[in-house]
Amino acid sequence: MTENYFSYNSLGFTIKSNPKNIAVEWSAIECILAYKLDRLTVDDCCLDIYTLAGKITHIEEDIPGFWKFVDELLKRYSSDPDLYEKLVKPPFAFNLTLVYDAHGRSLEEIIRIYGL
Repeated sequence: MTENYFSYNSLGFTIKSNPKNIAVEWSAIECILAYKLDRLTVDDCCLDIYTLAGKITHIEEDIPGFWKFVDELLKRYSSDPDLYEKLVKPPFAFNLTLVYDAHGRSLEEIIRIYGL
């Protein structure tokens, strides 16, 4: 059985990491971006989570429990039923997608602010 690297509680989530676990409070999340990286033969879906303190947590789909984590984020932060499709199609495209922004900014504003 594959180990799940994510745990959740009412205050936030924790990702098992070496040497130190990463803990993020739900209320501290400012922005969530999803995108794909082209790894030549496969795509790798990724999330970048920006917090109010300016910390960025980068998460890739090869971490066990990633898709369950995505489901948890979508329940809390997105009402877009087509979000998964926007991220994965077409194949081998970057598909930068705004999942959530606490300030209601557009993807274009986020790109400008964070220098993406």
